[in-house]
Amino acid sequence: MALVHRCSKPREGKMILLQFRTGQGLHLGVKTLDTSSTERHDAIPASLAAVCAGGSAACAALERFVQHLLTSDSDRHWLHDEATVTFGPCVANLGKIICVGLNYRRHALESGMAIPTVPVLFSKFPNTIAAPSEQIVLSATCAGYLAYLF
Repeated sequence: MALVHRCSKPREGKMILLQFRTGQGLHLGVKTLDTSSTERHDAIPASLAAVCAGGSAACAALERFVQHLLTSDSDRHWLHDEATVTFGPCVANLGKIICVGLNYRRHALESGMAIPTVPVLFSKFPNTIAAPSEQIVLSATCAGYLAYLF
């Protein structure tokens, strides 16, 4: 668990959850107005998946823990400046990813494709999920498609 220092003010009354990387893998973090934590506590969820699975009880426990850390007299070793944190993907440990293509009329028209009469579904592999500012490595074979992708 980490609290990540944030330059701009978070939305009032909202926790901004994130994942960040360390040598031990991905960890749950929370952006705050003044602060990221490596301090662990059994009562709080350890990952974004655990927050989602735990529902409002997990969110409430996490919020209490964050408030405790921010108001305690600890040495604040758990605080990290946002500029020094390597963010992880917003979702980790995915199984299958199913996408809906041409999901609105204008998208089909812009693509020069017929408006579908049934949903266009396609899959993505879990390794296609990138973190913010993470480099996307493409093979030389993909070089001709870059203009299409970006």
